[in-house]
Amino acid sequence: TTYNAIPNSTEISSTSVIQNNLRDVYDVPSSVMQNAATVNSSRIDFSWSPSDPSVNISSKYFFIFYFAELQNVRSNAVRQFDIIINNKTWNKQPYTPTFQVTDYFSGILHGMENYSVSLVATKNATLPPILNAMEMYLVKPITMVATDPGDARAMMAIQDDFGVIENWMGDPCTPKAFIWRGLNCSYPPAGASKIMALNLSSFGLVGAISTNFRDLKALQYLDLSHNNLSGPIPNFLGQLSSLMFL
Repeated sequence: TTYNAIPNSTEISSTSVIQNNLRDVYDVPSSVMQNAATVNSSRIDFSWSPSDPSVNISSKYFFIFYFAELQNVRSNAVRQFDIIINNKTWNKQPYTPTFQVTDYFSGILHGMENYSVSLVATKNATLPPILNAMEMYLVKPITMVATDPGDARAMMAIQDDFGVIENWMGDPCTPKAFIWRGLNCSYPPAGASKIMALNLSSFGLVGAISTNFRDLKALQYLDLSHNNLSGPIPNFLGQLSSLMFL
């Protein structure tokens, strides 16, 4: 992809921790939000256009814009602006970023050869707009059925139990190109994907073996070697009827 740099922009920054809003599902790192672009005028304008020849005009893009006020705005000052994408305003009312708290606007756009972004100060504003960060994704349809809900819940619980980071995000088995590291899944022509093998060797796991492994009913292979696990081997592993390797 290509994009035009924000013309005549300057950077503002903060060393304070930027908290995530309770409704923020993206969990943006504070280090990202501690910087923002602004301008010495009433609007920020830039554009973006796809450069991938495989992408056509009907392709869909998912945009996310992140905002957080970094400056302690005086009581008689106002930072307020509208978020306008291809002449469509995304905010329902004039937007003011929250001091040291991340907020975001997101949506899907398609059908354009070029996407223009404008952050335009309202008539009540005394300060220019800011933009801390943004993301753009090409939306691709998933033809495979998602992971079995029971398996997916079990894997997310195991992730919480051990604090695994790796690439464990989204659906565990699909899309196949982004399957969680260590997993081997079945992909039947009909029905949900099931987790057949789980290789967690040298994952840095610490503590007792998670009871959530028992919910992986189709599991045939489980490798927990070279970790710092403690306690006895739980009886429930013997009740996994498909398990052949431990």
